Amino acid sequence: MDKFKNKLKWFFTSFIWLGILLFVLDVISKQIVKNNMNVYDTIWIIPNFLDIQYVHNSGMAFGLNTGNPVANAVIFIAISLIGTAILLFVLIKYWKKLNMFTRASIMLMLTGCVGNLIDRAFYIDANGAHYVVDFIGVEFGSWSFPRFNVADSCLVIGVIMLVIYFIYQEIQNNKKEREKEKLTTVKKEENNENKDE
Repeated sequence: MDKFKNKLKWFFTSFIWLGILLFVLDVISKQIVKNNMNVYDTIWIIPNFLDIQYVHNSGMAFGLNTGNPVANAVIFIAISLIGTAILLFVLIKYWKKLNMFTRASIMLMLTGCVGNLIDRAFYIDANGAHYVVDFIGVEFGSWSFPRFNVADSCLVIGVIMLVIYFIYQEIQNNKKEREKEKLTTVKKEENNENKDE
């Protein structure tokens, strides 16, 4: 029973379950859009704020594009593969050193990389361009955010979490350094007082 509890605890704190859940959500949501909508069909969820519009993104995140379908496929698949390999390496090599927050952020980024890599590898339009299924649209008045999907969300949230963690760590390290310097100054002053006596 203890072994089962330990394995369950490890599985929960590994955030593998989160990666699997979000990967499945990404795949299913893209399939629902592909199977039930034509390209550029739009469904408003919240008028003038949130909509679903089926688009083929042959570029990268937020519509970045080289303009050449073959170059896009080669470059963006290579970037996705390299990103996935680096994240897996970090996750495996530093597993015991990573805390739950960094594990969760890396798992989110890994899910995002793999989700869009699969699209890019297997989805090809009539012009031979490899593409990712994007469908979520957000806008505020005349401003609209580039279309994205669940995998993009995972990637961006994972990066933001990691940046927040590094900023927090930097603040904590600076705080410790200041306390250390303060303690050193106090000790020096005490030693000088003792010498004077």
